[in-house]
Amino acid sequence: MIRLLMIILLLLPAQALAAGGSVNWWDKSATTTLPDAGKVSVYDGSALKTITGSNLKANVIDAIKAPSSQVIGIQPAPTAGAYERKFEVKDKDGSIKMYINASGTVVIAGQLVLGSTPVPLAVSSVSPANGATAQSIIAYPTVTFNKGVDLSISTMYILGNSTAPVVGDTPAAWKIPATLAYGTTYTLKVVKNSITQTDGETTSSCGTTMTDVSGVCQSTFTTATLGISSVNPAAGATSVAGTDGAAFTTVPSTTFSTHALLAAGAGSFTCSSSYYNGSSWINDTTPGDYTSSDNLTYTLDSMIYHKSYDASHLTTYTCDIVKSIGLTSCAAGTSDTGSTCRWTFTTAL
Repeated sequence: MIRLLMIILLLLPAQALAAGGSVNWWDKSATTTLPDAGKVSVYDGSALKTITGSNLKANVIDAIKAPSSQVIGIQPAPTAGAYERKFEVKDKDGSIKMYINASGTVVIAGQLVLGSTPVPLAVSSVSPANGATAQSIIAYPTVTFNKGVDLSISTMYILGNSTAPVVGDTPAAWKIPATLAYGTTYTLKVVKNSITQTDGETTSSCGTTMTDVSGVCQSTFTTATLGISSVNPAAGATSVAGTDGAAFTTVPSTTFSTHALLAAGAGSFTCSSSYYNGSSWINDTTPGDYTSSDNLTYTLDSMIYHKSYDASHLTTYTCDIVKSIGLTSCAAGTSDTGSTCRWTFTTAL
């Protein structure tokens, strides 16, 4: 095979193969030009074939110089892309050992992965999965290919969204860091036929994870609606224990049904108290800053516990979650005020 490669390279004149900055593999002291009367014998595993120098040059060299209808010079139309292979040499197992692209650059397989064949582009996986429902709004849509690619907003996008894709953990994984809405169906598109493959391959597919629609890989997913799974202390709870004037033993919190995006200090989650100090009622509004480690459960980190004065003067806490964060309904014991989901609890004597 190595001998065949060397012979082929000897036949390719510099003016036909030269590309800016490329190594002149054929310009070595040990090489000679194959004369027209010379012959090349190739054993393809089943028969010995002999090709004369003149025929080889006519069938190969001329085919490389310009688009040709010759069988040995099959190539795509000039507009098909800069990385279309115009000529290639394969071994008996079908692995490409050398190819020449449309610009005339010689690429040796060993310069990529020794003995490898440039693989057709394919989508390996997509997340969320095609047809998935109840998806988190913070799970960025991601497409993983079977090899590294270079994408842009024109080749990978969410329909109706202008967020450009960015490379993920590897050059083969790309995600779209878009701000998504609750309860919405999105269509993710990958224009596979417009993705340049720098390893010389020209074909592509959507694999089995996306649907091919006229050369565009498509998948859809629907985000979850936002609800409240639970609140703590529970709505309507009484005799909630704690130390008067100190931080809450169990800090008031709310857990959502899916990822919620609350900004600290923005007032999306507040609690206030009304307590009796022995002479008058005091209204203490303590919005606090809420924290979360998973975007599901949010806690207030600056709440002060006020115990109930007596059975006739119970300290009541009122907590509100603003519906404008995307809540479509109130649940888990909370009441709908129109603008918030609200619940109350009282502290122990």
